[in-house]
Amino acid sequence: MTEGIVASGGGVGKEVGESGRGASARGAFRFLEDAVAEALSSAEAAEALSSCGDFMEYESGVRRALRDGASAGTSALLTRLDAERPAQECGGCGKRMVRRSRPLTALWLLGRLRLVRGYWTCACAPGGRCPLDEELGMKGRAGTRATPELLRAVVPLAAETSFERAAALASGLLGFAVNGKWMERAAKRVGSEMASEDADEESVETAAAPSETMCCGIDGTGVPVRPGEASGSPGKDGGAARTREAKIVAFRRGGEGAATWRRSAVVDSAASRDTDAAPSAFAERLWREARRSGFARAPVKAVLGDGAKWIWNVASELFPDAVEIVDLWHAKQHVWEVGRAVHGAETALCKAWSEETCAALSEGRLDDVLAALRKHGGCDEARRCAGYVEANRSRMRYPEFRAAGLPVGSGVVESSCDAVAGRLKRGGMHWTVKRGANPMLALRCRWLDGRHDEFFKARARPPPMALAA
Repeated sequence: MTEGIVASGGGVGKEVGESGRGASARGAFRFLEDAVAEALSSAEAAEALSSCGDFMEYESGVRRALRDGASAGTSALLTRLDAERPAQECGGCGKRMVRRSRPLTALWLLGRLRLVRGYWTCACAPGGRCPLDEELGMKGRAGTRATPELLRAVVPLAAETSFERAAALASGLLGFAVNGKWMERAAKRVGSEMASEDADEESVETAAAPSETMCCGIDGTGVPVRPGEASGSPGKDGGAARTREAKIVAFRRGGEGAATWRRSAVVDSAASRDTDAAPSAFAERLWREARRSGFARAPVKAVLGDGAKWIWNVASELFPDAVEIVDLWHAKQHVWEVGRAVHGAETALCKAWSEETCAALSEGRLDDVLAALRKHGGCDEARRCAGYVEANRSRMRYPEFRAAGLPVGSGVVESSCDAVAGRLKRGGMHWTVKRGANPMLALRCRWLDGRHDEFFKARARPPPMALAA
């Protein structure tokens, strides 16, 4: 059994009165503040201070006493309230259920809760339920249960860095030992619930109002997976693939220069056939997120991508009225690859030719770009780049896009690829898709977008004492 830890991040760590629960909640704990203030200004506190080698030792002692006292008192309170709970009726047969006492050790913001609560059973059905666990919002296997407030505080650490590092940071910050495995389970549990919520069609009803102009960037990036998770796909070196592609979607309100507003990411297939009865799994997810963000109802909408066919296939299927834009930076990359292949890397001629051709591309002079490429038709890179430009001419009308206030670069999704998936691509990491990569991608998106707290607020429950009354 490990112990829990809390650390602030994003909106976490504010005082109760600042978190939206109002001044009444703060006032309800005035008795505790007064008791603590009186105890720490007493002669006993002065004696404890004088007996310490330095103030650091005193500070640690105060924290330890507050933690242990709060855990012991709250454990006794919850045990008493649950013992006073009225008899439960079975939802199946309507008869009175039988109560058995069971111990519970769980984690909360101040360490461990050790209490006894009721486990209610009925002869008409196997198993039973612990109402107190449900009211506290605690889930997980025995020995790993934790309160939502603790998870809300812990999860950002695991979203930012490795599980082991997050555990070390947490333990150092507030002095509660927590190991990497517990941190991993906590983060994946929360991420799985977030991913399930993202896939819930009913949650789309809370869609945001669109702005006049909205943009959607779509891209993909490889995530290292465990052997067997790559479905036998060939790798770049001819061997078995070691990665799966995470599809990243980033929505933003407004045109050029607008900030990212909402992200979504998942390792999923975007492929579909004309004979398929339903869209691909990724297309369904994209459609849900487009409605949640308001993109689907925006008067002016643009889809940006790097030119990959799967992006335009799904975009034209879902948003036939959207303006499609090939990311200018990607197009310039292709031009520079030709320059290096034809004139040699790092040469003055390569630099001059590439910059001149890129300028023509940015100015919308695509005929000049194609003419420059076709002069080197014997080069494979030049032929591929010419085909790329021809296939995407309608998506490279950059002067028109700028005049309309639309972005010509997909930096919003490019940066999202690094920000969201970068956490999963560090040295030595290999993920399962369903239980590892997708939960962590969902968690990263929520945290980066500042939607982390709202997930837990939606799961708030009345206090147990209200239900026991």
